[in-house]
Amino acid sequence: MRLAMTLKYLAHGGSFVNLCFEFRVGHSTASKTIRETCEAIWEVLHTEYFKRSTDQDWLNISEEFWTRWNFPNTLGAIDGKHVAVQCPTNSGSLYYNYKKYYNIGAYGSENDAGIFKRSQIKIDMETVSSSLPEGELNGSSAKVPYYFVGRIPLDRLMDKAVKKIQY
Repeated sequence: MRLAMTLKYLAHGGSFVNLCFEFRVGHSTASKTIRETCEAIWEVLHTEYFKRSTDQDWLNISEEFWTRWNFPNTLGAIDGKHVAVQCPTNSGSLYYNYKKYYNIGAYGSENDAGIFKRSQIKIDMETVSSSLPEGELNGSSAKVPYYFVGRIPLDRLMDKAVKKIQY
């Protein structure tokens, strides 16, 4: 029952009122059950499905970027993404953005670059790009660090890459 309730909630969202009625449990029971079940799923599956990439994984990604798109030393591409979600009850307009979506975890007026600056993925990207040795550009002896490309400003990450080019 715990797994069924959690999967139903994760797959369909909806209100706790409907979920509680359907499974004949109280609100606090449903809330606790879903939280505990999600934690258990994470503990069992995260090492298998959310593995940390090795340096060799990143080098393979870079090679694929070069082969497919002629982008040397590229580790990935990033862009802001808006996902349509149902507005939470009584949420007001703080999280409402110009694309007529509600942001999750950021005010609607905040831009992608501002959100990215505070994100864990930015920290991880800086760590990965600085841990790999500089690579040579194809057909050149110029040393260039590995980097991520994107539409949003990647500030220091890209600045570091551009400044380290040696001829």
